[in-house]
Amino acid sequence: MGSLVRATSLILLVGCTLPPSEAEEEPNPWTARSLQDGLAVHGQTLTLADVVVTSPATIAGTHFFVQDPEGGPRTGLRVEMAGVLDGWPPPIGTSVTLKGQVVYDAFGPTLRVFATADATVVDEPVETVVASPFDSTMPFDSLSGLVTIKLAITSDTDPSGHASTNLDDVDLADLFGAGTPGWMAEGVLTGIYSQATLSLRAAADWEGDLDGAPPVDARLDEVWQLEDGTPVVIGDALQATPWSRGDRWAVLQDDAGIGVWIDAEGWGLDGAHGQTGTWSGQVRTDGEGLRLRVWSEPAIDGARTPIVGDITEDGALITYTADELGPPDAYGERATNGELVLDDRFVDLSDLTGPAELVGAIRAHTDGRLLLAPWELP
Repeated sequence: MGSLVRATSLILLVGCTLPPSEAEEEPNPWTARSLQDGLAVHGQTLTLADVVVTSPATIAGTHFFVQDPEGGPRTGLRVEMAGVLDGWPPPIGTSVTLKGQVVYDAFGPTLRVFATADATVVDEPVETVVASPFDSTMPFDSLSGLVTIKLAITSDTDPSGHASTNLDDVDLADLFGAGTPGWMAEGVLTGIYSQATLSLRAAADWEGDLDGAPPVDARLDEVWQLEDGTPVVIGDALQATPWSRGDRWAVLQDDAGIGVWIDAEGWGLDGAHGQTGTWSGQVRTDGEGLRLRVWSEPAIDGARTPIVGDITEDGALITYTADELGPPDAYGERATNGELVLDDRFVDLSDLTGPAELVGAIRAHTDGRLLLAPWELP
C-alpha cells in the first residue's frame, strides 16, 4: 500500500498522563486552527470553545474528531477521551466546548480530555462543517479534518481495515467501523483524514458502489497475468513450505510444481506444511516481485508431497549444493559459489558451513537477483 499506516499507530499515548503544565491558559479563545499552527505548548491545559463534532467515536472508543465551524484546511482536531466520558461524543454537528491538555506528536496535535465536566454541549443549532477538497500536494494540510476526494480502490481490505487507493498520499483506514469500499470501486469519499489515512464515518460518506469487484477464481499459474491488487480464490493449493520466522512467508504450489510466495504479514494463519486447501488473497507486486497477500485461514481439504525440481523460477522448490559461503550480510543473507544467495527468512544461516545440500524455495527479485530460502539445515 502507498504510505501504508497501520491502525495501531492512530492511537498514540493512550493511558499515559502528562504532568500538569505550568503554562497558563491564554485569555483569548483557542481554536483547532491555532493548535494546528503550533501556538500551544505540549502539555498545556486550555479550553477549546464552540468547535463542532465531525465524527463518532473510533472503534476503540478512545477518540473522536472536531473542527472549527468555518471548516477548511488545518481546522480539524483529534480528541482523546482519556477519562470516562459517558455518552460522548454527542452526534455529528453538535457544538461543544472542551477543556484538556494538548499533546503534540509527529502527526500533529491531540486534545486530551479527562472528565465529563471538561466536555460540555453548547446550546446552539446543529452545525454543518463543509468538507475541504483534498490537496495531494500538501497531504497533512487537512490533518484530522473533514475532506472530500475522488479516488479508486486498488487493494482489498486487510484485517486491520486498511486498503490502498490510486493516490500515493491516501490510504483508507476504518477508524469508525464503517468499512471501506471494495477493490476496483470508484467514487467520491467524504471522511476524516488523519495521520495519512482517510476513514468513512458511515456508508453515506461514499458516493459509489461500496461492494466493488468480486474476487477472481484462479489457478496458481494464472496469477502472474492478473492485475496488481486483484483479489483471488485459489483451490487445491498446497502449502509447500512451513511458515517463515515471524509466521509471515510461505510458498503455495499446484500439482504441477508451480509455486507462488504468499505473505500473511504476521497475522498468524493456521495453514501447515504439506496441507492442501482453498486460499483467498490478493495479487500484489513490488520491487521484490509478485506475492499473494493472504488474510484468512485456508479451507483445508487434503495433503500431498511438495514437488522439488531444478528450475530456478520464482516460487519453485529446488535442491542446491551451497559451497564457498560468504559471511552473513546486514540482512542475514549469505553469498554462495553460484548465482544463488541464501535467504534467511526461514532459518538462521549464521552457523551454516559448506558444502551443504539444501532444499529451499526460489525468490526471484525483479532486479534479477535469485535467492534460495531453505527451511531446514543439514
